[in-house]
Amino acid sequence: MKSNLIIFAFLIITSFTIFLSGTGELWIYHYDKIQQGEYWRLLTGHVVHFSNIHLWNDTIGLSICIWLACIWHCSLLGPILFGSFCISAGIFFIDPNMSLYGGLSGIVFCLFTSVCLEVFLQKKRYSYIAGISIIIIFIWLLITLTFSPAETLTIDIFENESVEKEGYALVAVLAHFMGVISALLYKTPKLFRYLKHKKAKENLPFS
Repeated sequence: MKSNLIIFAFLIITSFTIFLSGTGELWIYHYDKIQQGEYWRLLTGHVVHFSNIHLWNDTIGLSICIWLACIWHCSLLGPILFGSFCISAGIFFIDPNMSLYGGLSGIVFCLFTSVCLEVFLQKKRYSYIAGISIIIIFIWLLITLTFSPAETLTIDIFENESVEKEGYALVAVLAHFMGVISALLYKTPKLFRYLKHKKAKENLPFS
């Protein structure tokens, strides 16, 4: 789908432009500045990256999701917008002590889950594999979120300042977990219609 390719190009070009220009300070998720009214950071923080490896990992993950979505004709605009806000809002309310967050990995988890749900609900080829994949990812993230040890990462995203980002592993897993949750929430109406249709079909009298 052309719309997915346009979305992919926009996210990647924006991410690389911010990273190479060193303007991440203006766009990164920053808890204190969001409280001061800079609400755009809830969305723009996802295209800010802390290192080359961080940026390339997210690029590869997003590429895989876009490829899968194009194969199975799934639109990703809605999940991206809904997921971006839900992930940031989740971090904001669940972990107020987390001052900084950035990256597309939470959105990658949201998109992968969204595509798997779409494949499952439309009963396309590999639909049950898609359903099992969601369950495995959800359980794995839940376990990891519960038992993941906190780490400290030094970030040189500010021009003249190094920032120690405490609880890095925890917030990364939390973002991934919120990505899965946001996809499930976004697909909830369609899931209810699927279950309603399935129940109605089961109640049909035998001919």
